[in-house]
Parts: sequence; C-alpha cells; structure tokens
Amino acid sequence: MKIALICPSPPDLYAPGVRTLSAYLKKNHHQARLILLAGGTERLRFGGRFVYSYQRHIIDQVIELTRDVDLIGLSFMTQYFDRALQLTKELKQASRKPVVWGGIHPTLCPEEGIAYADMVCVGEGEEALLELMNRMEQGTDYFSTRNFWFRKNGQVVRNEVRPLVEDLDTLPFQDYEFGDQYVYDPLKDSIVPLTEKMFEALFSLAPDLDGRLKPCYNIMTSRGCPMNCAFCASSVLKNKLYSHKYVRYRSVENVMQELEQIKARFPSIRIIQFFDDILFSQSKEYIEQLSLEYKRRIGLPFYAQASVTTLTDEKLEYLLDAGLIWVEIGIQSGSDRINAIYRRTVSNSKVLEAANKLNCHKHKMLSPCYHVILDNPWETNEDVLSTLDLILSLPRPYWIKLSSLCLFPKTGVYEKAKQEGLLTNDLEQVYRKPFVYVAGSYLNYLVYLAGFCYFPRSFFRILASSGLVRLFQRDSSNLYFARLYKLTEVVRKGGRAVRALLRGDFGRLAQRIEFLMRARTNW
Repeated sequence: MKIALICPSPPDLYAPGVRTLSAYLKKNHHQARLILLAGGTERLRFGGRFVYSYQRHIIDQVIELTRDVDLIGLSFMTQYFDRALQLTKELKQASRKPVVWGGIHPTLCPEEGIAYADMVCVGEGEEALLELMNRMEQGTDYFSTRNFWFRKNGQVVRNEVRPLVEDLDTLPFQDYEFGDQYVYDPLKDSIVPLTEKMFEALFSLAPDLDGRLKPCYNIMTSRGCPMNCAFCASSVLKNKLYSHKYVRYRSVENVMQELEQIKARFPSIRIIQFFDDILFSQSKEYIEQLSLEYKRRIGLPFYAQASVTTLTDEKLEYLLDAGLIWVEIGIQSGSDRINAIYRRTVSNSKVLEAANKLNCHKHKMLSPCYHVILDNPWETNEDVLSTLDLILSLPRPYWIKLSSLCLFPKTGVYEKAKQEGLLTNDLEQVYRKPFVYVAGSYLNYLVYLAGFCYFPRSFFRILASSGLVRLFQRDSSNLYFARLYKLTEVVRKGGRAVRALLRGDFGRLAQRIEFLMRARTNW
C-alpha cells in the first residue's frame, strides 16, 4: 500500500515527524512518498491577518503526485491550518482517495479535523498508521484502529489512544532516501524531486566558532518535554492525552549510530544540533556517556537546549568537552506574575545563576541564546520592564530570541483567555497569528534592542524611564515602532554582511544568498 505524506515544512526541510513515519512504513513493507511544501503560496489579507494560500499550479502538482497512492496524509502545525484545509478540499474534489490529518494541531483538535478529513490521527502515528494501512490493504474493518477518529456513515467514530512507543530504539532513523521525495523549489516556482545536491543546499545553516555558516544536521535523543509550561502544546499531550510515561529517551548507542550514518552520507555536515526540548533534562550518567561517545565517534561542534533548572556544572562540563558551542535557554519573562501564568516558577536569581554558568568557563562558546515571549494579553508595562531589567542583568555576551505569545489550542493560556473572553475567534486570533514576529510597540522595541549587547545599560535606563514610557507606549505609536524594528533588522543584517566582507568570508555571503533564494517562503 502507498501513502503520500504531505507536510508544510520549514525551509531547511527538517521534518522529523513525517520522515520517521516514512521510514517506519517502509521498514514494514509499505511505500511512502514525501511532499514537503516550504513555500509555493500567495499571501492574502483578510480581517487584518495574512492568509496563505497555495498557488493553483502548486495544487495541480500535488494532485498529480497523489494520483497513484492509496492514502493521503497531511501533517501540520496550527499556523498551517489554512493551507491544510485548502489542500484537503482540492484533493478530495480531484479524487476519492481518503485523507488523514495528523501532527500536533489535529492531535489537539481532532473534533475540528474530522469535519474536513476522512480520518484524524491523535498522538504518535507510527504504530497507528501501520495498523491502519495493514487493515486497509487486507480489506478488513479498520474503524476500530486506536489513535484514529473516523467519519463513518455520517457519524464520528472516536477510538481510544494507544500507549506511546516506550523503546525509541525500535524506531528507524529519519528517511533521507530521496527516491520518492519532493520539495517546492522557489527558483523554479515548482515542486521538484528532492536530490542530494539540492538537499545539501537546503541544510540548516549555523555559525561555527569561526563565525562562518556551516551545514547543520538536526537530531533528537528523546520525545516529550519534562516541563509543564502553560503556553506549550506538549503540556496538553502530557496532562490530557497520555496518563503514562510521556518523556522517553533513545539509547546513546542508537543516537551515535544515526549520527555516524548521516556523517558518512553527508560529509558536508559540520555542525550537529540536538533538537530535544531540553537535552540537559537527561540524567548526569546519560550526559556523561553521550559526551564520551560523541567526542570519540562524531567529533563535530554541536548545539543544545537547556533549562534553568536542569543546567548543572557537571552536565555542562561533560558537553563542553565533547564539543558543545551554543546553548539556548527559555527565560520567557522577567515578571514573577507572568511566569506564574506560564506555570514557570524559576526566580530571576536562578536565571542569572544559570547564565553565569554559561559565561564562566574555560571553553570557547558562541553567545548563549535566551528565549523571551512578548505580546501577552495579561502583561502590563511593568511586566515588560521587569523582563527588560532581567535581560540587562544577564552576563554579556548573549543573544535574545523574541516570540509573540500564541494561544495554542487547549493550552493553559488558551483556556484562560477563553474563560476571560479575550479569545473569541480561534481562526483569526490563533491560527493566523505568526508567533515569530512580535507586535510593534515602544517597550517591545526596547526589549529587542536589549539583545544588542554593545549598547550601554545606562542607555536603556534612560529609555525605560516612566516619562518616555508614558509618551511612546501607546497604540498611536505602534506602527512607527513596527517600522523601526524592520529598519533596524535591515541595518543589523547589513552589518553582518559588511563584517563577512571585511574578513573575506565570501563563501558565507554566497551560501546565505543561495539559502534565502531557495528557502524563502511566505510564513
């Protein structure tokens, strides 16, 4: 039996969910075609928000690529809902092939998905999709397959959720066999077969210690997150869907085997990124073994994510010795009140303690990255100023990554907003809200500027004075600061280009231009 797995993917084509599904189905004697759609859309404005819609010729190509399959699967996140719905309607109109929705958004909202798709996969899909395809191929009844909701004779069949895969080592590595994989190429404005040469051009690029952008491979050693943040879908899965062990880990040997295969397959890879929600949540013994084996068998610089509560001197030292050069930590807010809403109880003093660990060691590293969330509907000016104050207290150098609070379905902040009447239209206020862009405002702009470590802190003390905040933090000024933010970003990126030219890093410039040309997509 053959399935087409369609995924609106990021520009670097890192799509671990569908790649693992594809590998699992192939291992169990089915066929899988991968169609990764990073782009190919046009952008229309409705109700003050941008809505993304696939162009007609892209839709026609997807229809053609699904003519010889038995089942069509779409895996997507919340912000891709419009595109998934458009594809589903077009595919169902063009053929009678059953369409199944899966991924994080359909898992959170199966009652919504089953209104449009023939089936919705709730939770992890490997074992469930294999059972479904086996039953369909054998011609037996499949409406009792666990993890699935079905539409049957005008009724909705809701099956229970099966236990999670406990032993992650039983799952195959991500599918990077390009015989039946397709990707949107913006240079040709067309869906084309994915070749190794094209894939290498679309690798995620990450800076090395020398400042040069280099191809990066993303890997996860675990599934699930130990945190319980009220803004994250992971907490919904853990608290409402799975009553048993949610966070699971691969063995060190299994991780090393994947990295060795990828390193041999793609010798151009120069950096590894551990994409686990929190690599540092692993035990000290696991981190020690991982570090020793990684240093001996892989030996490439790598990135990882940590949390304030899991970053310890011992774990950090092991990973630094193995080649760790960059760490991301979520601090989200400097306000105790806002962090309580987020169900994060770590004090600012603990944040600074963790930050000092990253800046006080003998190993050379890139500036650590701290994640901050803005645009919280419960946030006051004083809350944002507390966040600004925390950022300015961090040891330099550092990098700040901003995001706009998105009220993802079923999360704690979503339910709170619903109860308080702040959220009245999910489609407009959630599904079409880009969380990677913060709103224009004076205080948001100050937080953004605080990520530029070369500004003196006295400069911010003046800008954050009560008089200037009263003068500029108003709705009438928001458009001005939104434009100023964009202008500053242009200057910042231009400065990077100039620095690359001055040090003769022409390869970085050429590589970045090619990457942007190929990977540009309408968000």
